[in-house]
Amino acid sequence: MRNLFLLLVLANLGFAAWYLWIVEPVTDVGATQVSDVPSISLVSELEESASEPTLAAAPVVPVARCVGVGPFSEFGRFVQALARLRSAGYTPTQRSEDGDVWLGHWVYLGDIATQGQAGGVIRTLAEHGIVDTAFDPAGAWGDVLSLGVFRELSRAEAVSDRVQALGLGFEPAITDRTRPGTLYWADLTLETGEDPDLEPLQRAGRIIRLEQRVCDEPGATP
Repeated sequence: MRNLFLLLVLANLGFAAWYLWIVEPVTDVGATQVSDVPSISLVSELEESASEPTLAAAPVVPVARCVGVGPFSEFGRFVQALARLRSAGYTPTQRSEDGDVWLGHWVYLGDIATQGQAGGVIRTLAEHGIVDTAFDPAGAWGDVLSLGVFRELSRAEAVSDRVQALGLGFEPAITDRTRPGTLYWADLTLETGEDPDLEPLQRAGRIIRLEQRVCDEPGATP
């Protein structure tokens, strides 16, 4: 009887060793099923994630601007300027408007009271080689003795200095002389920082006043 009890004990120990060391552990099905369930996010977490700004860089788009080149008071010169701009790679469009056509730098003496006084000044000026003079008290400029209109500012200043050196008691003045007429513009579309070369548009031997401005400037007439 004692031997039988020992055999049963040894048999149980052997079965236990076989079960623990040899048989493959059973996978926990419940744990596996739980791991496959998607995680739950709060509504506030989803809103915060959706509101986060993206870091994608916006494409850089060059900004174009419209610039008017002019004004040209002579239509023939305007046509030549358009041809030069096209040969330089631009695509100018034509625009005209009513305005003041610049004639030049006007040199004159003011406060001439009478025709006799003007005659004496004119004779003195002629003796010193200044003959481009005119006096018309009934004209638009009134009691002003004109000493000439000059395209080059240097020539206008030279005449003013010569008259002032004579000591006639009149102070020469220089101003722009204009007349009503038609002005012509060449409108260009330029990229940011791009500036056209206006030097080829200048007339040889003379300084032509050119300027750049926004094409849709108030008061411009297409």
